[in-house]
Amino acid sequence: MKDENKTKAELLKELEILREEREKGVFKNITECKQAEEDLKKNEHFLNNIFESVQDGISVLKPDLTIRHVNKIMNKWYEENLPLEGKKCYEVYHNAHKPCDPCPTLRCLESGKTEWNVVPGLPGSPVKWIELFSYPIKDQNSGEIIGVAEFVRDITKRKQAEEELKGSEERLKILFDYAPDAYYISDLKGNFIDGNKAAERVIGNKKEELIGRNFFKLKLLSLNDMPKAAKLLAKNIRRLPTGPDEFVLNRKDNSRVTVEISTYPVKIKGRALALGIARDITKRKQAEEETLQKTEDMALINTINDAVNRGDT
Repeated sequence: MKDENKTKAELLKELEILREEREKGVFKNITECKQAEEDLKKNEHFLNNIFESVQDGISVLKPDLTIRHVNKIMNKWYEENLPLEGKKCYEVYHNAHKPCDPCPTLRCLESGKTEWNVVPGLPGSPVKWIELFSYPIKDQNSGEIIGVAEFVRDITKRKQAEEELKGSEERLKILFDYAPDAYYISDLKGNFIDGNKAAERVIGNKKEELIGRNFFKLKLLSLNDMPKAAKLLAKNIRRLPTGPDEFVLNRKDNSRVTVEISTYPVKIKGRALALGIARDITKRKQAEEETLQKTEDMALINTINDAVNRGDT
């Protein structure tokens, strides 16, 4: 064979070359492994910085709901319960001895789907309301769920603002409903949207009987008042207030009521509407007519007295 014809020196030289190549390959593998380790450390450091620096709370749970990792913001929110790792999440976040019912985290584990919920925070913590996002963590090979990552957002201020807004809306609703004058809201075509209790008393109809109907077609207005009402509505369309203007309304029981109406263009949830305020002046008008009649009677009496005093027939 050819190898048998090689001298000892040649064989030793080839052996040395093979040894050097093998050492180079080993060195290369070691270098690549070292580089991979360095890259992994850098990535871990980068991800850890993100994990710790985000303003939302993050916790990683095991399938038995034991807390595995939490970030700094979670520790800040629940500092009285340090350390959080190793405790059951329901013990820390809900101060309970067992999971709540229903439990978003358990649903996430069972379904393997993302869960979103708004839940109360822990009593004693500055975080009173939280927005909870639960994500299943799956094994890349088997697909088995091995935990849950939960992202917790503090929405306490938002909830407080919502409660304050709701309280303001409720107070305004009370003021609207129990105002002494008749309040109503219509669109710019004359269709009723809402009305208060005084409006029901003035016209004798429940607001449910009027909502969605057009006041030009309800025979509430006399024929003489129709053109005037149309002009006022046209002003509202141009974003102009009107009134007070006098109208005579036909009530449900066929009686009539005299009102002074003022209207104001408003926007509710981006929709252009008109707020109308109708004041019942029926008694005032009657009193004015009675006063006028008395004045006329007195004038007539004075005329008669003057005539008598002058000896006129």
